[in-house]
Amino acid sequence: MSTTPPTETDDDLIWHYTNAEGLYGIINDQAIHCTNCLFLNDSKEYMFAMELVKGSLQNYFKSSKSGRLYTLNRICHALEEAHINNKDNLAPYLSCFSKNKDLLSQWRGYCPSGGYSIGFVKFKNMKDSHFKICDVSYVDKKNCFNLSKKKELKEFINSFEENIIDSQLDIGLIEKSLNLFSKKTMPSPQQNKEYELYKKLHKLVLSYIPQYKDISFKEEQEIRISTFHGDGVKFKRSQNLLTPFVSFPFVRNQIKKIIIGPNPLEEKIELGLRIFLRSKRLEHIQIDHSKTPYRTHH
Repeated sequence: MSTTPPTETDDDLIWHYTNAEGLYGIINDQAIHCTNCLFLNDSKEYMFAMELVKGSLQNYFKSSKSGRLYTLNRICHALEEAHINNKDNLAPYLSCFSKNKDLLSQWRGYCPSGGYSIGFVKFKNMKDSHFKICDVSYVDKKNCFNLSKKKELKEFINSFEENIIDSQLDIGLIEKSLNLFSKKTMPSPQQNKEYELYKKLHKLVLSYIPQYKDISFKEEQEIRISTFHGDGVKFKRSQNLLTPFVSFPFVRNQIKKIIIGPNPLEEKIELGLRIFLRSKRLEHIQIDHSKTPYRTHH
């Protein structure tokens, strides 16, 4: 006896806010753009992750009487400099979703001139992919810094303690190895220990970017798809900016609903959307309208 699969409710979906151009590309290409995090609306997220990791490590080492904390601060400073100068050319690629289908801050942030909230079935079976999906955790960096229980941070702390030399690492060697790495030249043997330590810390910082945001963004209830693989990187043009992204493919039936954002031309927008979906044989996708008043949106 066959059973009918359960129908997803709006609460079962995750929502991607975008403008008309973004909607067209997503449906036409059957792919979502994961943007280099340094080009997101708020590119300060690297520094937020940096502060989280640094604060957690400082909290862990604060009782130490050795020079480890001083050394740690110098390494973190080198990381910040490397980020500012983009010596590594490393950053995760992200695509952002929300558990909230109709949120004023999302309309304003992602499509201030009008747009759509696209409801996807939650992505599963990503184990064999280099893409990962995670719920964002919202933390107050002023009084948390207690991430030292995290497995990744424990592993780094162990590595830090194992590799420390007379409680002092030569930050000059780290900086030299950064310069060598930016030139795609292998570090010399005497630099390897410091450089490996730097790479582990940087990898840790980068891994935290998709996972954590400041508590002030809590209402977003964000979910992120991320990858550190820049293979197949493409670029979208916007005025004078070239923004790097990679494509995350999906199957057509994963889109269940589209909500039209606040706009005085809702009827015409709905008509155009229906004709577009019909041309793509996607008439099954439900269409609804935002409950946010247009004047509130603006």
